[in-house]
Parts: sequence; C-alpha cells; structure tokens
Amino acid sequence: MAQVAQTAQQRIDHLLDLSFAEWGELPEIEAAIASWDLIEQLDSVEEWTLAEERLLQLSRYAATTILTDEQRTRYCHLEQIVARNRPIIERLRAS
Repeated sequence: MAQVAQTAQQRIDHLLDLSFAEWGELPEIEAAIASWDLIEQLDSVEEWTLAEERLLQLSRYAATTILTDEQRTRYCHLEQIVARNRPIIERLRAS
C-alpha cells in the first residue's frame, strides 16, 4: 500500500511540474505565436487539451485527501496562475 501511495505522490508531483510549466509559459507563447507558421499555431492550440486534462486530473486529486500539504499549496498557486492565464488560451483558441 505504501508503494501505491508513493506512486500517486510521484504522479501528482509530475502533473504539478508539467502544469506549472505549461500554464506559466502562456504569456510567452501568446507573444511569440504570431511569428509561428500556421501549422505550429494550430498544433499548439489543439495540444492544449492535454494541459486541460492534466489540470482536471489534479483537481480530482485535490478533491481527495491524497495531496500532501506541499502539493496542496502548489495546487492552490497553480489555480492562481490558471485563472490569470486562462484568458490567453481562450484568445488563442478564438483566433
């Protein structure tokens, strides 16, 4: 059972790391995307569904008691970044 919990903790840490990187880089993507070719632009926007899925997985974990205190703190910080940067991805999807 301890191994399962450790694996879940590692998965949560990995999801948090990826999500911080993805959501945190949205301002830079928005600034640069106009210089990308059309295929790169479309790929970037279409692949964003993976970032959304990771965020959904984290929210499911957060709804349980499995997150450590540090993970919960990081998740709360991530929610702030997502709230701040979600309009960027919405603008990119609309363009």
